[in-house]
Amino acid sequence: MDAKWEVVLKNVARFLILFAAMVMAFGCYWVRNKFGEITWEQLLFHLQIAEDGLADADAGLVRSFARQMGWALLVTILLMVPIRGYASVGRGVAWCLAYCRLGVRKVYLITRDWRVLALMLAGSLLFAGETFGALDLLERSDQGELFGKHYVDPSIVELQAHGRGNLVLVYVESLETAYADDKLFDRNLLKDLQELAPPATGSKIAFSDMYQSVGTGWTIAGIVSTQCGVPLHSVLLGDGNKQGEMVSKFMPGATCLSDLLKHHGYRNVFMHGPYNAFAGVGTFMRTHSYDEVYGREFWQHGYASQHINGWGLYDADLLNEGSKKFDDLVKKKQPFNLTLLTIDTHGPDGFLSPECQSMGYRGFNGVVECTANKVAKFVRHIQASPAAKSTTIVVMGDHLAMRNPVSDILAKTERRRIFNLLLTPERMSPAIGSVSRFDMLPTMLAAMGWEIPQNKLGLGYNAFSSEAASRSKDWQQQLEVIAGNKSPRYLALWREHVSKE
Repeated sequence: MDAKWEVVLKNVARFLILFAAMVMAFGCYWVRNKFGEITWEQLLFHLQIAEDGLADADAGLVRSFARQMGWALLVTILLMVPIRGYASVGRGVAWCLAYCRLGVRKVYLITRDWRVLALMLAGSLLFAGETFGALDLLERSDQGELFGKHYVDPSIVELQAHGRGNLVLVYVESLETAYADDKLFDRNLLKDLQELAPPATGSKIAFSDMYQSVGTGWTIAGIVSTQCGVPLHSVLLGDGNKQGEMVSKFMPGATCLSDLLKHHGYRNVFMHGPYNAFAGVGTFMRTHSYDEVYGREFWQHGYASQHINGWGLYDADLLNEGSKKFDDLVKKKQPFNLTLLTIDTHGPDGFLSPECQSMGYRGFNGVVECTANKVAKFVRHIQASPAAKSTTIVVMGDHLAMRNPVSDILAKTERRRIFNLLLTPERMSPAIGSVSRFDMLPTMLAAMGWEIPQNKLGLGYNAFSSEAASRSKDWQQQLEVIAGNKSPRYLALWREHVSKE
């Protein structure tokens, strides 16, 4: 090979290695600053399964990431260009620029040493591994078929749906119980929600400890865990031969809340602000028997731009639409499940709607308080309906908050818990105060008056049952291991029945 081309190729290789190291370093810093802790499973899921819709996420976040990558490129160029490259602007300026790059006189030499480049790349890889929790995978041992030993397939359980009452389920983005602590914040931001009146003949229940297990810590994982009773893990690396089947439907082998309701004659409706494609939400809903799915694609044809934030429709408008949809469903005389997912409290900065601003709310605390009050208004609308006597209402956070303007305050809590509230038309008394996300599948059905043999579905227990009360004291620790077991039985949830269609 010509010596000149050999030099060129070496320089290109050096540039690519250095740029890769800078991209990882700057990218990981950006992720930590914007989102805080991100799990390896969450990253893999979005890269492998839910890539559609990522480009349509918050435009501000996309621009912020692009700027960060611009800095990575600029630093790479400054480190790669030799000192003599600045000679044309004067000797003094050349040395000044050299010192500015790293504070050493011959900084250019570090990019000439392959060993230094290798160390920089290795360091950035370790930083990325720690940022996304990949290093935790090294600590996991093979547990065999642990998931399958504890998983109860809802499709083979003989459920009895007495009365066929309605369900209204509201997932509030990143809502934690700590927002109600007036010692941490200047006031109880959830006061309106907490002061909702219980049904005249029913119960108002809030579990004191709703905890977040492995595979449940982001929005779609929170939905899957509470509706299907199972964690959400990346799957393609675990069963590469089935990739085409696995991405065409969302966990088609699992039987979830909406599937059970559909089987008993319910109509399932889902409403949220973002695009349906984001994070595979639309695919999940279509796979699991939701008859109507409303997202940004629908709202942007009926709402002006001031009603839509970086992610989608503002919560105030979404909840107004939810009230209308509830009234329409009641008129159809068919039992229904109306599920809503809010978005305004999404990190890293939240979205304060024009309506909330006009009401005097300010800052991220105002975002949380306004959304909570709008959810409370939505619930009161349902309670004022004649259909309230046959409607179970569930309000809960989709997961613990990620990085946001008050993360440092939330971190001061002794134990962070997910907000939850159940309003049942019949009087009920929980047997336990501590529940996992998986427990919500059988617990919601029980709250609706359904009978569940053995009181277990998926990995969850009915929180009103003696079976839940008799769990061992270290059940939460056991559950972490069980839920983290990506066994053949778990992988089967992603491919069963797909080939039949």
